[in-house]
Amino acid sequence: MQISNDIGKSLLEAQSYEEAGKLSSALRMYYRVLKLEKSSFGAHLGIGRCALLLGEAHKAYEHFSFVLIGQNQNAEAYWGRGSALIALGEEKRGLKDILKAVSLDYPASELRIDCAAQLNSLGRCGEALAALDEVPENEQSFDYILERSFAQLALGQSCDVDLESLYRSGEDDSLFLMVWAACKAQRENDFSLLFDAVRQVLQEEPDLESRAQTLLIRLGVQDSESGI
Repeated sequence: MQISNDIGKSLLEAQSYEEAGKLSSALRMYYRVLKLEKSSFGAHLGIGRCALLLGEAHKAYEHFSFVLIGQNQNAEAYWGRGSALIALGEEKRGLKDILKAVSLDYPASELRIDCAAQLNSLGRCGEALAALDEVPENEQSFDYILERSFAQLALGQSCDVDLESLYRSGEDDSLFLMVWAACKAQRENDFSLLFDAVRQVLQEEPDLESRAQTLLIRLGVQDSESGI
């Protein structure tokens, strides 16, 4: 009974550290749980999530795979392993896991949004939009709006949310800036603002190049300065 209580307490503490962005402390607590119970799926999932955020894709892959050996219907583990595979350059295998995650019964809305982000990054925007369609209205976060708007633009659709209000409120997320500028360009047929946004974003976050490329291709324009 005491060991069980220690495990529960350590998991809660680890999750609290993780939510606060204190990943080293979170990992220390998750590993403490594994010393008490090697097969703790909660600890393996936690280590996998932290490893992804720290750029340790191999470690993330190992821990999410461990969970899937014992829980082959765990949507979070499929998302995590798929994300790790994509980070390792194995996009085909990663995509299979991401699609498996969204196909399972009732994955959490936050997980659906995370899957949609991976699908959008791979150019699978129709499947991203389908995943987002299952998110209830009361759980449609900023990330939901961002990924939905990106998918709609990439599919040649008009954005159905008011990005202008979010922009005026001071939202400065890099991907949001690019999506907002693309919506404005689509509406006003003026691409100078979009080109400026793309250049600024790629200077700060070059890993968003494939996203920028998707938007510019769909809008039928090319920015000679950024080379996209």
